[in-house]
Amino acid sequence: MIEGHAAPTLVRVLDDLASEMAGDFLPADEAIDFLRDEQNDYIRDNGGERLTDDELGRIFDRYRAIERSDRDHWLTTALEQRATQCVRDDDSATEALRVLRAKQASIVEVSPHTVPKGDKALRKIFQRAKEAWKVKMAERLAAEAIEDNELDDQARAHEAEVQRRLDGLRASEDAKDRLAEERLAARPLPPVDVGSLDEMLERGDETKWRVEGVQPVDGRVLVVAQRKAGKTTLVGNLAKSLLDGEPFLGKFPVSPIAGSLVILNYEVSGPTLAKWLADMGFSADARRRLRIVNLRGRENLLATEAGREKLVTLLKGVQAEYLVVDVFARAFSGNQDSNSEVAAWLGELDRVATDGGAREVVLVAHAGWGASGRSRGASALEDWPDSIVNLEMDRDVDTDATGPRYVKAFGRDVDIEKSRLDFDSATRLLTYSGITRAAVRNSKKNDELSEPILAVVKRVPGVTVGLLSKQLRVDGVPFRDTDLPPARRALVASGLVVEARDGKQVHLYLPDNVPEKFRLDELDPGGPSAATPPTTHTQ
Repeated sequence: MIEGHAAPTLVRVLDDLASEMAGDFLPADEAIDFLRDEQNDYIRDNGGERLTDDELGRIFDRYRAIERSDRDHWLTTALEQRATQCVRDDDSATEALRVLRAKQASIVEVSPHTVPKGDKALRKIFQRAKEAWKVKMAERLAAEAIEDNELDDQARAHEAEVQRRLDGLRASEDAKDRLAEERLAARPLPPVDVGSLDEMLERGDETKWRVEGVQPVDGRVLVVAQRKAGKTTLVGNLAKSLLDGEPFLGKFPVSPIAGSLVILNYEVSGPTLAKWLADMGFSADARRRLRIVNLRGRENLLATEAGREKLVTLLKGVQAEYLVVDVFARAFSGNQDSNSEVAAWLGELDRVATDGGAREVVLVAHAGWGASGRSRGASALEDWPDSIVNLEMDRDVDTDATGPRYVKAFGRDVDIEKSRLDFDSATRLLTYSGITRAAVRNSKKNDELSEPILAVVKRVPGVTVGLLSKQLRVDGVPFRDTDLPPARRALVASGLVVEARDGKQVHLYLPDNVPEKFRLDELDPGGPSAATPPTTHTQ
């Protein structure tokens, strides 16, 4: 600081003033005059010793040097930034010098007291920028090389993992092929059957049925059922028919089996299934040959190779001739939407059945949530069987109350019309009624409309068919136009309503309210109506 005999507060005041004047770049003599005046004012007000003019000059010179250094630093920084841009733009030294001169001129124009640099200094700034840029680029390249090496390491590791998995898949495929060859050697297939159409026809081979019109001998059946529609009950009915030789559903003759029928039960508890089957009244011999394998909550014998081998041994041990799997969703442990997985599993199911001695297989599956009647999951499931049996159920969408069950079947030489199943709750036996869903619905609607129609006919004797429809709508009776004719005909057929035709008009009456002119037995043969008498009918 300045000489120690001056008061610190005076020095600080003079320092502040010198700093402001240095920024304004006043001439030294003017600056000293300002400092001297400021000192006089301060001493007059506060007292103290004066500084000499030389001391005042040194205060000013120090701050002017600081200001010049700041302006020079600002100028240098701006020129360095512009020089870096020149390097990025790959400018030549000559072009860079021109650009730096222009940049410096614009700065000096704004700040006249800034000391400009010569060309030599400008060239040095450009050279330093080039060297700094080279260092920066080298660091960037080194970082990128490290990153590339890391990526290369990851790529190599990924490729190694891919190769390892490929080797595993190839080994798995080779193992499957070898296993298939071993199985083929253990049970060789019949030779390829080749012949012309005439030769095939001359053999006279006809389809042999295990269940006539439903399942051929050595055939596969897929039962697709809606939830709680009674698929396990249907399976029980099939088992009783095949073991006791009774027509399936009271309709379709069967070729009874001599061996055992095995049910792989994944769906219900063992005691529940046993009770349901007992209600059906199997004969003593059938009860002995009906074998139940309860797998719900137990080892899935169809999920692993070891389990399948156990199952083959079991089937052989009971002399199985017929196999039922209930239900697919629990017997199959893979992805149900994968055609390849489902097809492979079905192939294994066929192998198990064949190796175990079972000629026919029934697989039960849940229907999808839509109205199509298709099974859930992969389409390969429905490609597998010779025939598909659909079990459906009417259900009230509002109350979830259940209604009649219906069954239909289709497939190779199989085409059974959808019909209502009648259920005997005491014996749990089902009967194919031959009554279609449309007929069931019409019968129900006929019953619903009978009372409203009778009320209108009683209220308006002789009401015409057209007026009947209008009266029912006035009464708020819900129906479709197509519902009325069958309901009216049902009442006529039952004798509760009489139709009387008068020309083109058809009138409706209660039996005890038919006018005299429509009573044929009382018509006057010589009267005016004798030529074309009105008629009554109950068709």
